Amino acid sequence: MRVHWWGTLSVPLFLWAACLGAAAADPFSLREERRGGETLLWAENADDFATRWAWIELQAEQNLHSVPALPLGVALGPHEKRLVATFSAQDPAQGFSYALRSRSGIGDPTREPDRSVVYLLPYAHGTKHTVTQGYFGRVTHQNVRALDFDLNTGTPIHAARAGTVIVVKQDSDRGGPGPEYDRYDNTVQVMHADATWAVYAHLELNGARVQLGQHVEAGDLLGLSGATGMASGPHLHFEVDQAGWDKPVSVATVFKTGVSETASLEEGKTYYAYVPGGPAFTPVLGADLKDADLRAVTRRASGGKVRIRQQRVDQRDLVYCANGSGRSVDVTVDFSQQSGVRPSTGLPYRATIPAHTEVYLFAVDFLGGQQREGYGLSMKVAWAQ
Repeated sequence: MRVHWWGTLSVPLFLWAACLGAAAADPFSLREERRGGETLLWAENADDFATRWAWIELQAEQNLHSVPALPLGVALGPHEKRLVATFSAQDPAQGFSYALRSRSGIGDPTREPDRSVVYLLPYAHGTKHTVTQGYFGRVTHQNVRALDFDLNTGTPIHAARAGTVIVVKQDSDRGGPGPEYDRYDNTVQVMHADATWAVYAHLELNGARVQLGQHVEAGDLLGLSGATGMASGPHLHFEVDQAGWDKPVSVATVFKTGVSETASLEEGKTYYAYVPGGPAFTPVLGADLKDADLRAVTRRASGGKVRIRQQRVDQRDLVYCANGSGRSVDVTVDFSQQSGVRPSTGLPYRATIPAHTEVYLFAVDFLGGQQREGYGLSMKVAWAQ
């Protein structure tokens, strides 16, 4: 409870408890200075690196004149101190009293995000990863514009945009699917020039490669992916937030996917990271592979047996048949059971496979963004010489 009573009042006051500022460790603080018949209210942001805001309200005020009027919101840069209000008595012949209540957070609610920014994908140039959960996803993103990428443990994470590192947490080795694991999340967070900040979550133990206050450029190494916090498996959770007077609001992002290409990412799709000035590479996306092109290419097969081989490319399985025998064989392939998958051709699929030859048959697309999780198929194969 913070009650302020200057002068005397003929009526006793009963003021309910109010909290001045947030938790004790909050870098944002309010301080009052008595000067003559006035009280000066100062706000200070002791954070070394991040812009912070506070929303300030009056409670149970008596005979109080406030300039400017409260409630009001203020945002301060790192180590900034500012006079935010002056209190005095409406009737100078009487005393005045009040209580203060405030809440605070990171960022600046008075600023709008720079909508012209194009982000880099948060992994290494020339590598590709799949968006396993997109904006407002059905698993854990129902109310947030956030992206999950299928990064295995130890995969390098790179800055999507230049800024200052404002959070580094890397002391956890625990993770699991329930909300009770949320506090074990390892994360690096970077504040941008427009006071938005990017969250890179689920890093491995000691997985950060940056320090608090460090300036990073887009494309710089930030850390290594993991499965800490509320995570059912290894992946990178990425989102950009802007401050609100109540709580942060997630921001939609557009990413660079080529020399002149940009994209708003979609769940279930795979994207290559492109960093301007990086070495040239040839993108190979499963979604672009055509049956006719793949069937035009054959390989040598040996070993005397007929076997089916599956090759994973992004969200597709390419199905091949290798005939290692000395005679051609007629092959029939069908699914005995399937869920969440779609073949690229009608089944059953029949083909004649020449001797000592491997040929492509068809592709199997895994629908949705969760890769094989929750999906399955079982193939049955028959052949005759």
